[in-house]
Amino acid sequence: MQPIRGFGIDQVAAVAEQTGGSHGGPILRMENLDTDLPLPPEALEVTRSKLEDPKSNSWLPFTGDLDLRAAISDFTAERSGHRYEHEREIVITAAGMEALLNAVLCTVDAGDEVIVTDPTYAGIVNRIRLAGGVPRFVPFLAEEYGWRFDRDRLGDVVGPRTTGFLLMSPSMPSGGYLDEGDWLAVCELCRERDLFLIYDAAMERLLFDDRPFVHPLRMEGMAERTVVVGSLSKEHRMIGWRVGWVAGPADTMTDAGWAHVYNTTMPVAISRFAATAVLRGDQSHVAECVAELARRRDTMLSGLSDWPFVSPSGGWSLLLDVASLGFEPAEASRILLDEAKIAATAMTGWGTRSRGGTSGSCSALSRWSGSRPSPTAWPTRSLRRRLRVELEPQAVDAARHFGHYGHASPMALATRSIIRLTSCALVPKFNRACPAPGGP
Repeated sequence: MQPIRGFGIDQVAAVAEQTGGSHGGPILRMENLDTDLPLPPEALEVTRSKLEDPKSNSWLPFTGDLDLRAAISDFTAERSGHRYEHEREIVITAAGMEALLNAVLCTVDAGDEVIVTDPTYAGIVNRIRLAGGVPRFVPFLAEEYGWRFDRDRLGDVVGPRTTGFLLMSPSMPSGGYLDEGDWLAVCELCRERDLFLIYDAAMERLLFDDRPFVHPLRMEGMAERTVVVGSLSKEHRMIGWRVGWVAGPADTMTDAGWAHVYNTTMPVAISRFAATAVLRGDQSHVAECVAELARRRDTMLSGLSDWPFVSPSGGWSLLLDVASLGFEPAEASRILLDEAKIAATAMTGWGTRSRGGTSGSCSALSRWSGSRPSPTAWPTRSLRRRLRVELEPQAVDAARHFGHYGHASPMALATRSIIRLTSCALVPKFNRACPAPGGP
């Protein structure tokens, strides 16, 4: 277990809780994927109304409420064109990551290689390892206008021990997006090499700039070899309800059901009614949240236009290449907490070893293809001063709107409010020690 202990978030959160940073006071908590975006309209009302229903305090059914499974079947069929039989092909889980672990345990044997993107959430990478598998990485390339899936590398990465893919689009933490050509290339390999696909659908509709939604189940021959992992924690922002699911061929779901039972016994019963209502309800709130997330992304990129961010195509995280600024990710994370009262997670362990020798450093993931101002031209300043000088003009309105810091000073609001815009209490953190310090 030693190689998979911790993924950065736990360490930053512990320091933020214990010390509040070297200057004390309120900390902007960006180390974890929480959000301030509103809940779906049915979530609270239905949850409250069903608290005294005996079914909200029951062990049964072990693999999930049948009404909820039927709602998931309808929900998935509408977007993918494939209908899962709700009693035999869907299992309800305690959120999406339990579903993903169950899927991995049912499809991966010791020594099997599973293809993921680089970067990928460390919790996904380590679940593959927990099952005895070996993650292999195909890169997202960081280019002038965002991330590009390097499908030309697929032939190099897929080898004789490869048994499948585990992919997410938009991906976490990069916000990288697989377009139709990318999915066609992946699915062709799955059919030719008899590989499975675990598709993490948690953020699939959180797409910016009118990018088309492409579902791999619509590709020829993929329904029988695809396992879909879903969750209400991302698109629907219902993090605390802990509702997830795994859907796929009946034989695989039988195994997934037993993996679930022996792992948690039951899904979260108190959430079943609200989850069903939300999935069957009006979904327009998702588009509203996408628009807000895109607005926050654009504000961040325009306010820090000479910083080496990589623009996400969707999701709710934004990555910064701190290695190109001369910092190790852990060092940048520490400076952010100590000097700017921002808790942000270094991406060490969220991908392959970087060119600078730091695992998961954004610098390893790409080369810039566009013309960006050179970070080496930046004068040496403290992060706090740099944030004040460069962000205060853009942060005035943001500070008024996001002024959750009581009587915090104008400088403190300026240094934090625009970063908050990235995507909620969001996550620039999800890679390379987020908002980076000033240049070397």
